[in-house]
Amino acid sequence: MAGWENSWGPWQVLDRDQAGMPYLLHLRRFLTEVVPFHQLRPAPAPHPDGEFAPGHRPTILSTTDHDVVAAYLPVGGTLTLPRLPDGEYAARWFNPRTGELRPDRNNRDRPVL
Repeated sequence: MAGWENSWGPWQVLDRDQAGMPYLLHLRRFLTEVVPFHQLRPAPAPHPDGEFAPGHRPTILSTTDHDVVAAYLPVGGTLTLPRLPDGEYAARWFNPRTGELRPDRNNRDRPVL
């Protein structure tokens, strides 16, 4: 048989059969419960002229009114967000390996918006 063959599919146990499944479940939670993924669009790159090794470029998504901004730093580090409208913002960090969502250490006393 050429092409895709689904003999394994009906018997798979995803949390046991695929080593990366816990991380995909964290990602699913982030995109369905933490941020409004259906409203996010690509935002301007933080350093458009910067040179990045393959797989190292940060990715930023935001809602059109920038009330939610999600930045992904595949290898960690820091970045400067594009100019946001005046207002009060609070940062939270989502760990894609553990699913932990916590306030940014620089604004622990501020409410999460």
